Parts: sequence; structure tokens; C-alpha cells
Amino acid sequence: QDPLAPHPAGEGGLPGCIMEQPEGPTRELTIDEAVSFAIALQKSGQLAGAQELYRRVLDAAPERADALHYSGVLAHQQGRSDEGIGLIERSLALVPDQADCYSNLGILLQSTGRLDAANTSFFRDGCIDGSARRWSSGRSGGSSTRPRCSSRRPAITTAPD
Repeated sequence: QDPLAPHPAGEGGLPGCIMEQPEGPTRELTIDEAVSFAIALQKSGQLAGAQELYRRVLDAAPERADALHYSGVLAHQQGRSDEGIGLIERSLALVPDQADCYSNLGILLQSTGRLDAANTSFFRDGCIDGSARRWSSGRSGGSSTRPRCSSRRPAITTAPD
């Protein structure tokens, strides 16, 4: 029996909230395990189960940056890109140096036609991970001058230089 298989409704609660051990009793998931399980559900196409698990994680830990990020990606997968943008932006407000978040934010912004904002997000991703590899990928508009990333400065500043 798969130890990560969700229980059917009525047999241990919501999908993904209880995990059966190969031998012995069931136990509740930790927040870290719940986020990992939600990501696994999302990757396997079980979007409703992933959404419910992210909701429960964020109810318990509303400032959990990784849950906000992946919940934002999930919202986009379900056709709610504007909601997804907000969730990823909340994640970045908590942990601003996450290149993958900027990359995913850029994808969501691009999908909603906000090309200049998407390009900025892709550029910030490049500044964080040491390259600007995504700057020209998928570009169909916006400024023709590529900004420079100098000395790996933070992508977001709270006050002007």
C-alpha cells in the first residue's frame, strides 16, 4: 500500500491530511510533510486535493512562503492567474531572494499580458541565480533595452539608493 495515498473521504478526513505508515497506526502530517504532499498531488494532476491541502497549510501557517508560492502556481493551473500572482507576490514579500518564485511570477504575468512586469520578474530571477538567461525567452514586447544586474544586489529594495 502506498504510504502517501490519501484516505477516501470519511476514512481519516480530507485527502492528504493523514498518512498511513507501512506498518502501524496513522498519524497527522507535519506542515513540511503537508507541503511536500501537496506538491506531489499537484505534480500528479490531483489539483483539487493539492488546493485543499495548501488551504489547510495556509490556515495553520499563513506566512508559509513555499505554500503561498506553489498555491499561486496551482491557482494559475486552474485558470485563476490573477489570484496566483497575488499569492506568489505574498511569498516573495516574505522571502524575496527566491529565483523560482520570480520565474513563476514572470510566467503568470506573461500569461495575463503584463509583458513589461513579466520581463522585470524574469530579470530579477536572473539576478538572483547569477544569470539573465530568461530575459529574452518568450519576449514579445516591452522595452528593448535590457537592464543590468549589478553586483548581485537584492531584486527588491525598500528605499531608493
